[in-house]
Amino acid sequence: MHGKQHGAKYNGYYRKTVYHPLIASISVGGDYDAAREGQRLGNGFIHATLRQGQVHTADGVKRFVDNVDAKAHTIGQNVDYRLDAGYTSGEVMDALTDKNRHFVGRLKTNAKLDALAAPHLKRPPGRPPTEGYERVIELGDYQIDSWRHAQRLILVVVDQPDPKNGQLNLPSTTLDE
Repeated sequence: MHGKQHGAKYNGYYRKTVYHPLIASISVGGDYDAAREGQRLGNGFIHATLRQGQVHTADGVKRFVDNVDAKAHTIGQNVDYRLDAGYTSGEVMDALTDKNRHFVGRLKTNAKLDALAAPHLKRPPGRPPTEGYERVIELGDYQIDSWRHAQRLILVVVDQPDPKNGQLNLPSTTLDE
């Protein structure tokens, strides 16, 4: 019976009875799209964990990343990580930094990050291109009290046209490690 499997629980965000999986995959080409093209050998899953549907996004992530790290380094010498916003906790980032691992992750927004980004959210002079644009700005090191290590902070400003009316939609931002 769909939705009645052992371990499936109600998730308020999805408003359904679900599992909350953690999944790690590898792309030999170094980019996410390489896996979609199917032209490279070795693209696919490294590790997955099926969790109950009501758990917090970051629940068990440190252990999961440790397992992925061990498996990934049996497959390749140079491994870079991309973390979703729910996984960029100090515990995970500090552990990866301690191991000298390279990673990028989106940070959850907060007032301090908004203030750092604000001066860069103005359009450059001149008429914007109809196809939009993307700017990458290095903001320097960033650290909060619960992190042992400061992380490099990059602001990505994306100004893309709305598919319905063609108007640019600044600001749409991403803060990455």
